[in-house]
Amino acid sequence: PGTVEVGTRVERIGRSSVSLVQALFMNERCAATAESVVALMDMTTRRSALLPEETADALRAISRPNGGWGSAAGTSLGLLHR
Repeated sequence: PGTVEVGTRVERIGRSSVSLVQALFMNERCAATAESVVALMDMTTRRSALLPEETADALRAISRPNGGWGSAAGTSLGLLHR
């Protein structure tokens, strides 16, 4: 039991996917990290679909270092977290 913070950073914005880096902090120390790729898929064809430009723009807006958010631990890694 305890309190943890999870920080997320947009690592890369592709044509049909987004790469994310996440870190889990406990007591201001990084306890774990993860990398993931989220891909948009057309449900009918089951093939990748292009990210809408509005989505890519929104992701670019929050991918700036710290985006005005973050604790000291997250700031040191350039992570965004709420």
